[in-house]
Amino acid sequence: MKKFKKRLGYKPNGGSSNKIVQGGFRKVEGNRPPDVFLQMPELFMCNMKDYMKSVRSAKSVDFSYRVKLFDMYESAQLDLHLSGVLDKRLRGVTQIPIEFQRDGKPDEDICRQLRSPWFKQLRRDLVMSKFYGFTLVQFYLDDDDNIRYDLIDRKHYDPVFHKLLKHQGDQDGIDIEEFDNILFVGTERGLGIFAELLPAVLYKRGDMSDWAKFCNIFGMPIREYTYDAGDEDARKKIIADARSQGSNAVYIHPNESEMKLIEAGNKTGSSDLYQNFAEYWDSKISIRVLGNTLTTDTKDTGTQALGTVPK
Repeated sequence: MKKFKKRLGYKPNGGSSNKIVQGGFRKVEGNRPPDVFLQMPELFMCNMKDYMKSVRSAKSVDFSYRVKLFDMYESAQLDLHLSGVLDKRLRGVTQIPIEFQRDGKPDEDICRQLRSPWFKQLRRDLVMSKFYGFTLVQFYLDDDDNIRYDLIDRKHYDPVFHKLLKHQGDQDGIDIEEFDNILFVGTERGLGIFAELLPAVLYKRGDMSDWAKFCNIFGMPIREYTYDAGDEDARKKIIADARSQGSNAVYIHPNESEMKLIEAGNKTGSSDLYQNFAEYWDSKISIRVLGNTLTTDTKDTGTQALGTVPK
């Protein structure tokens, strides 16, 4: 363990050497300027056009620009179903016990580290390399001589040319080999599983938006007010009354006029269409993340066999 700590940049007075500093533009007293200036991701207003453009930029041979794509990855994780099945997969990995043995006997010093919270989180971050395409971490020792690590923001690393980027979108940076105790897991040009899942999330997000509009239009009754065409005072009073009674749809018209609402022929069937479309994409997400849908998406019509996970 002492040799391992020495490789982490251990010094007699504690601390670590050549550690990558990540931070915002606000200066923190006592800290040196960041090597990486972080920015808030753009999480919303994404569509299929943005997705296709981002994939093309990420696949560029000379400069793999992935900032927009990674922002869309974060946005996709706001989807309830995707976040649920992703957490299920991560729990399955982190709950597996790991033991390090030396000469056939457990090494308690190392096993203690393997049971620690930081190593459990490390396992989660390493699994996420399958979804993002890669994971980059740097190990160090804290002031109490405990092993720790930092996850390097993926938008600030070019895995093709192995450069740490000071600002997201930079085309050149510092060679990652200038920093100590770096671990890279993944591939240089792979975009990860999230690239495959994004179309499903985007299609489903559009479907849910249309479904919400459908419910807003046909789920609430429309209040109708009529008045004599020449009675302006009555018209003003009706408008004031309607505003004070909530935000539901209102139709105010003279007695002599008429409005006809052309509703969907089968509102129940239309609602089922939206629901079936959303459930279709949920099942595809489950298959890609978990490898199956049986233990996650089983409906009331399922059997006991569907809920049995083979050992």
